[in-house]
Amino acid sequence: MICQKTVLSSLSEDGYAVLKDYRSIVHLEKLLEEFEQLINPPLPECCRSLDLDVGTGVSIVFGERKHDSLDYTQEFFQQNWMKDVSNTFWEKEIKINQDIYVMHELPGTVHVAQDLHFDVLKTLKFFLYLNDVSETNGAFSCVPGSHKKSEKIRVHYGNEISYENRHLTRQLDYNEEQIIPIEGKAGDLIIFNTDVWHRAGIVKEGERKVMRGHTRPEL
Repeated sequence: MICQKTVLSSLSEDGYAVLKDYRSIVHLEKLLEEFEQLINPPLPECCRSLDLDVGTGVSIVFGERKHDSLDYTQEFFQQNWMKDVSNTFWEKEIKINQDIYVMHELPGTVHVAQDLHFDVLKTLKFFLYLNDVSETNGAFSCVPGSHKKSEKIRVHYGNEISYENRHLTRQLDYNEEQIIPIEGKAGDLIIFNTDVWHRAGIVKEGERKVMRGHTRPEL
């Protein structure tokens, strides 16, 4: 059972929550089958490649459609407890995890999420490790509690924060030792408010396989 109260408390205090025992109720073999389908072309029509030079990134837009070839991925990211957490977090009912990102990262993979930042658009993300991940192969990292500072930055800059002014979400006052790597086993789930300062880890050895769902109100 998922303790929503604990998840929401951690989101409020730290900006993230980790479900370390979630692998016991995840059918990883089904997700991994669909993961392999997604990182090997041809892609289903609901997907597009992120065109990484090294490794593979794919975005999926499910919308209202049912996708038989990705039925378990779609089902996984539409669980009722996730909807309940989202509704309480946003204080209203919204569609959850309409956008899914699938990442297969290797030594040499480079992308903008590897810099410490908070997202231009505040988002609630459900981030699943599909293999064991440590600092060596790119553990997600963050500065606990920093989402509270992001709120002040948003007040200061207002509408100046945009994708064109992405640098405003990266000019952060921190020490490297404040950044905590969230290492985990295959099946561990990280739920985080993207106002927390965070970054994708860099794979030095091995590989990183992850899926993450994005939930935010429509503009």
